[in-house]
Amino acid sequence: MSESADKEKISSRLEAVISAVTERIHYAEQRRSNFSSIGGVFVATGFALLTFAFSKIDLLAVKYGFIATGFSVFVVGTIVLYAYARQTNRYPWTSATKTWKWFYRDALPEEKKFTPKWWSYFRFGGEKKRIQQEYARQLEPFQKSIERVGNGEENFRQDVEQLYVLHVNEKYKNLHLSDLRKITERGLVATIAIAAAAVVAGYSCDVWRAQPKVLAISAGAMKINGEWRRLACDENGNCDRLLLRVTLQNCSASEIALPTFTGIDDAGVEVPLQINGAASDLLKIPPHSSVKQLVVMSPVGLVRAPIRTLRLTQE
Repeated sequence: MSESADKEKISSRLEAVISAVTERIHYAEQRRSNFSSIGGVFVATGFALLTFAFSKIDLLAVKYGFIATGFSVFVVGTIVLYAYARQTNRYPWTSATKTWKWFYRDALPEEKKFTPKWWSYFRFGGEKKRIQQEYARQLEPFQKSIERVGNGEENFRQDVEQLYVLHVNEKYKNLHLSDLRKITERGLVATIAIAAAAVVAGYSCDVWRAQPKVLAISAGAMKINGEWRRLACDENGNCDRLLLRVTLQNCSASEIALPTFTGIDDAGVEVPLQINGAASDLLKIPPHSSVKQLVVMSPVGLVRAPIRTLRLTQE
């Protein structure tokens, strides 16, 4: 059997291999495209969790957990989508291929001439006629180039290079797929770790907020001793109320009104407090007497950080 006949026989067998490799590439690409959907779901889930986290949630362990999870999932989804977009058509070796039998870029005499202008998306105009003319012009040289397929040596080289191209392409598809899987897996592990740390931090804050804080203040003829703590959210969603259980001692010979308090939050910002259910000027302490008071107070305005200490409001 001649060498030419051997190459024709090999070429006929390569077509089945080429078909099998092509199917594997399509399968890998389908799996890779699934990660674009996963990234989109992660981004949407992150937005939803963050929106819920910044609603009225009393327990900081839950609030911090949702914030950490939402932010982490959003970041992981964004990275997955970015990686997927960067991977698309990222094949640095394609410009070196000469598989004119199998791929349009080298098969067409001047393939770039078929590319329409960007504005043709709105209206073809003269581009339609130009491309039709280009089609007619390149048909004859294309027909002549097809005659090369009849050359057993040339046909053999084309099939071998096409199979080589597909093997390299398959390697890249699997590399891209592996990278997306690693990003997703490691991102989820990091999300779990960050969420767990946030829950622990929130729980510590919840424990601190639930503990009564000692209040001991002397201001002129007034002595205040007792404790205060934060109350749970009420039915209206108010989660910033404080309960004061104090003894007020009036050491003067005249009646003194119940003092007002100012809270200091974590950032050192002063937060005015108002008494719930009664005006402070109606609550009086008789001269040379002690009065026990159970007072519920709420911040005036928006509280951005937990209140850490209380002091008397300076008049």
